Amino acid sequence: MKSRLQIGQVVAFIFLLFISTQTFSDHTVTYAMGLLQSGDREKATTVLMNIAASGGMEANYARCAMHLYGLGKHENRKLAFEYCMKAAKAGNGDAQYVVGTLYENGFGVELDESKAVSWYIKSVSQGNLYAEHNLGLMYFQGRGVPRNYAKALELTKHAAENGYSLAQNSLAVAYAKGQGVPIDWQSANRWWKISAEQGVVEAQHSLGNSYCFGRGMSQDRSEGIKWLRLALDNGYDAARENFNRCRIKWWEFWK
Repeated sequence: MKSRLQIGQVVAFIFLLFISTQTFSDHTVTYAMGLLQSGDREKATTVLMNIAASGGMEANYARCAMHLYGLGKHENRKLAFEYCMKAAKAGNGDAQYVVGTLYENGFGVELDESKAVSWYIKSVSQGNLYAEHNLGLMYFQGRGVPRNYAKALELTKHAAENGYSLAQNSLAVAYAKGQGVPIDWQSANRWWKISAEQGVVEAQHSLGNSYCFGRGMSQDRSEGIKWLRLALDNGYDAARENFNRCRIKWWEFWK
């Protein structure tokens, strides 16, 4: 059973990451999710209800979103899955990604990693970078498919090179751990910096550690403190220990 916090994180990853690198029409589900992220639940609900009432290609996708987020007096995880499945079967690539995520996390449906992989593959065939990243993680971890570092790296690198910030962080991790490639801290740091600059807290933490402890670069404690503090400010409490270790000899930095 997932905790309430974990369920909330699942839902957030399903939709809100869609808006990070693109611009959308004001009549799409993704635009509505952007409104939701900015805190405008009322307008997001109106947009989604209009899409759902239109009977267009995104109608079922909009109903899925409303049930996942409890908008407009709609909140039913099972119905959310059913509506997204209808949209996915009709060929909506974003809905296919969402269905994959729901299967992967057992949200509104019984957890099934093999089915998650199947729907991610469908979504990837339509160019969805988020599905491509998730599919890469499945190959890295051997979930729903046999572990295959070469395939995982191929998918992750493509998503990273096309601007998806979480994939950039995952690619950096692969270089740091030597997953599918020789260990390469310089490449890891390069991708962590690209990801960190887009606001990925895990990347900010890792980049800060590299600066603080000289991993693949010259040690620069002040720069390390900057990135670790940014990660902390963004709510990533796991950065606190190394932040404190890094600034022990740099109390002057705070004057």
